[in-house]
Amino acid sequence: MDNELKTYLEAMEKRIVTSVGERIRRFESSLNDSMTVTNSMVDRYSYTLQDHEQWLRDHTRSIARHREWLEEHEAAMHELDRKLNRIADLILKGRGSNGGGAEAEDR
Repeated sequence: MDNELKTYLEAMEKRIVTSVGERIRRFESSLNDSMTVTNSMVDRYSYTLQDHEQWLRDHTRSIARHREWLEEHEAAMHELDRKLNRIADLILKGRGSNGGGAEAEDR
């Protein structure tokens, strides 16, 4: 009986060790799979972040160029307004001083 008990206990120990070993292997495999997926996700998001950073740099430069253009455009429009006002002043002054007096103003 002692021999049977010893054999039974050895068999149980072997099953337990095998079961624990199998669980550890499955857990290790699961961890390896998780690490692979995590690394892939990190790579993917890293590329996405790099693309977005490049887009943001390009967009910032574009906005700066647009602001410069707006400043130049505003200056050009002020200059055009100044010139148009000068032309309008010359026309209005010329109309009143063409020697026609009231008749010239009615035209």
